[in-house]
Amino acid sequence: MRIRTALAGTMRFFAYVALVLALLAIAALCLVRLSHRYDNKTYMVVDADTLQPVEGAEVAIEPVSLSLPRWLEFLLPRGDTGRTDAHGLVTLRVARDQSGFLMGAAAPGYEMTGQRPSTFREPENVDGVFFLLPEAPR
Repeated sequence: MRIRTALAGTMRFFAYVALVLALLAIAALCLVRLSHRYDNKTYMVVDADTLQPVEGAEVAIEPVSLSLPRWLEFLLPRGDTGRTDAHGLVTLRVARDQSGFLMGAAAPGYEMTGQRPSTFREPENVDGVFFLLPEAPR
């Protein structure tokens, strides 16, 4: 009987230790998630044919990591999305410490292109430009 009681007490102790360690690990992971710092970056979306700004285009940035297992991806910084104004501009929050990310822009009637028109001069107050081509009529 005394051995059972001692064994139960020891098991209870290890269960408490495991619980405390799990809570500490969760707290540490949450602190990593909260430690990201962000900057506001301005992006422009332009019609690649006319070089005119595209109003209402959705621009998105999503962090990616090839080294983190999928179950730890919640540690990555938050992504952001926004819509362009009449000048084709949108401001997004971008993590300072993020080295890998996917970015894109989309608008009804357009498709994204990687081609940069040689005649386009990027404004100084813009951190990046997306060029959209009008979709071909079907």
